[in-house]
Amino acid sequence: MEEALRILEKELSLCDELNEAAEKQRQTLKDNLNGRAVGQAAQAVKQLVEALAALEKEKEDFLQRAGAPTMMEAVRRQPYSREKLQARKFLKSLDESFQRLKQLSFTSQSLLARDLDYLSFNINVMTQAQAGPGYAGPEQAPKAVQGRKLFDQSV
Repeated sequence: MEEALRILEKELSLCDELNEAAEKQRQTLKDNLNGRAVGQAAQAVKQLVEALAALEKEKEDFLQRAGAPTMMEAVRRQPYSREKLQARKFLKSLDESFQRLKQLSFTSQSLLARDLDYLSFNINVMTQAQAGPGYAGPEQAPKAVQGRKLFDQSV
């Protein structure tokens, strides 16, 4: 039971850090700060996800030794004790933390999609490319203006 508590406590700690990093990333995307700030926030999230993946392998080894498919089942099989109650609290907190992380991830995805659309629009304006097939007739193939480069040196 001590090993299960240690794994759950470490996972909860990493999830809390990941939620903080994801919130910082969301705020950076929302504020439209420079690309370096977004990249640094993404790098922090990536490192925490990698740490969680390493912990997941450790958790899988524990579950295999315990003969349980999930941590909840492994805890459920333990006799009633303070450790079992603590493990259940950790599991509940982990569930809440993952729900917050899921919401933050969805928001960040929406912000990234918005920024990508803005970037694509500006590139199309700079290159004077025609809009996609949604604006052309169905029988016409999309075409770009000839003779223009993204950064024309003659200007």
